Amino acid sequence: MKKTSLYIVLLLSGFLPLGLQAQSRMLPIIELPASAEALGMGGVYTGDQQTAWIYTNPTAVFNHAQTWTADYHLGFLPQNNGTSYLHTFHAAQRLGNHAVLVGGRYENMGTLNTFVDDDMQEVSKEKMRLSSYRFDAGYTFRISRKWAVYTTVGYASERTLTTISGWMINLGINHVDSFTLSRLPLRYNLTLNGLQLGRYAYSGHHGWLSSRIGLGGNISMNIAPKQQLSVFLDAGTFLPSNGVKVSTELSGGIAYTFLQMVSVRIGGHTGDKDDFLSCGFSVRYGTLSLHTGMSVPLHKEMHKTYMAGLQWNI
Repeated sequence: MKKTSLYIVLLLSGFLPLGLQAQSRMLPIIELPASAEALGMGGVYTGDQQTAWIYTNPTAVFNHAQTWTADYHLGFLPQNNGTSYLHTFHAAQRLGNHAVLVGGRYENMGTLNTFVDDDMQEVSKEKMRLSSYRFDAGYTFRISRKWAVYTTVGYASERTLTTISGWMINLGINHVDSFTLSRLPLRYNLTLNGLQLGRYAYSGHHGWLSSRIGLGGNISMNIAPKQQLSVFLDAGTFLPSNGVKVSTELSGGIAYTFLQMVSVRIGGHTGDKDDFLSCGFSVRYGTLSLHTGMSVPLHKEMHKTYMAGLQWNI
C-alpha cells in the first residue's frame, strides 16, 4: 500500500520521474539518458561513444587519442508541473591498456506539495524536496587490440516519501575489428553487457534490481575525406524482478561527422511504452567539445527531454 501511495503522490505532484512513466522498476535514475550524445541517438548504451563512458561503454576510452577526459551534462526533464534537472559528471584516465573512470549523477525532481494517507485521502504536510543521485567507479582493461573488458560499481539513492537506496555492478566485454564491403572499409564496435546487477532496500523492504542484459554497438565508415558515417544499434532485456515482468527495449541512431569537428545525430527508441525520436549536435574546437541532444516522445503522457554537455580532453 505504501508503494502504491508513493506513486499516486508523485502523479498528483506532477514530478513522476521519467523512468517510472514507462515501468515501475526501482531507482529510475539508473535508466535516464547517459549523456547528450547518447540521447541524440535514441539513448544507446554501446558503440564508440565520445562521452560519459562510465554510463555507456567504458572500453570506448581506448578508441581515442586523449589520455584524460572530463565532461559535464545538464538535462532538462519537463514534468506536468515543472522541470526536473539532471546533472551528470564523468572523468576517465587511460594508462596504456588500463583505464579508470568515475562518475556521478544528481537529479533535482522539484518539491512535493500533495500528500495522501493509506486511505488515499489528502493530508496537510510540510513541502518536501524530491531528489535522487548515484556515484560510480569503474575499471577497464584492453586484453588485445580487438578485445577489452570492463566492470563498474555504483550506489544510487532516491528521496521521496521514503528513501530508496541500492548498489549495482555492471559488466561488459567489447570487441572491435574491421572488414571490407565492396571495397569500402568498415569498422565495428560490439559490446555484450550485464547492467544493474544489484539490490535495493527501503523501509525494511529489499530485493533485486531489474538487471538488464544487452548487446549492441556501431559500424563506421569514411564516406569522403574527413567525413564519417556511423550507425548505432542497442538492444536490451530487463529481467523480471519484484513482480515486474520481463521487458525489452531497442535503441538506434545515425551519426554523421564532417571536418572531424562537427557531428549531427538522429535516433529513436522503443520499449516500455516510452517510445521517442531524438536528435543531437556536437562541435569540437581544440580540447573542448560541446554536445546537445533532445527527445520527442511518441506518447502524449510523456514529455520532451533536453540535454547539453561540455567535454574537456587532454
